[in-house]
Amino acid sequence: MNFQTQNTALYQAFGNLSKRNQLHIAWEMLRLQAQILFSKKFLWFMGGILGYSVIAYIINYRQTILDRLTPEDVLPWLLEFPLTILAIYLNMQLIASEKETRTLEVMFTTAGSRYKVWLLRLGTLNLVVLILALLLSLLAFFTFADIEILGTAIHGFVPTYFVGALTLFFSVKFRSGFAAGMVAAGLVLLTFMFNEVLHDTRYFLYFNPYYLPRRL
Repeated sequence: MNFQTQNTALYQAFGNLSKRNQLHIAWEMLRLQAQILFSKKFLWFMGGILGYSVIAYIINYRQTILDRLTPEDVLPWLLEFPLTILAIYLNMQLIASEKETRTLEVMFTTAGSRYKVWLLRLGTLNLVVLILALLLSLLAFFTFADIEILGTAIHGFVPTYFVGALTLFFSVKFRSGFAAGMVAAGLVLLTFMFNEVLHDTRYFLYFNPYYLPRRL
């Protein structure tokens, strides 16, 4: 009886914990999942995105006022481009990294539902991308052009989420993260190559709400 009471005291249900402890556990889960996703290179990725933004700002600052980035240019170049690259890399490594380190079988033999493990990792990945979209939108608002912060972040996140999910599908289909990244990057490149053809159709992936349609 004492042993059962001690176990009950040690392991409490998540809903019975205080709000502070719940937030602490949620933060630890997010931090650990992000650490696994970025393979302990989170600061390097953030430094790369920040460096890209700084270089874009310096180039934009050296331009004349009429040639500087407008709200129409902020969304594709400052949000969608870096976030798409990040989403492709993270999703192509999501399962391939587990296969390379021979820990994929362990994921499917974890106690409890194995779907929760993958859903938690996918949710963390997309949450990190969404937070980065908000931060980049906020940075663009104060440094580049007058844009709507939340709306721009959401518009930048949606196609990024689609490309990331497509990359994950290819990595499972081809059983290779490298092949999945190459195919996803090729499809994105084709989208930009046929920009003029797809721009006025519903099939253009990177829809820009700031860009006025030609056929008013």
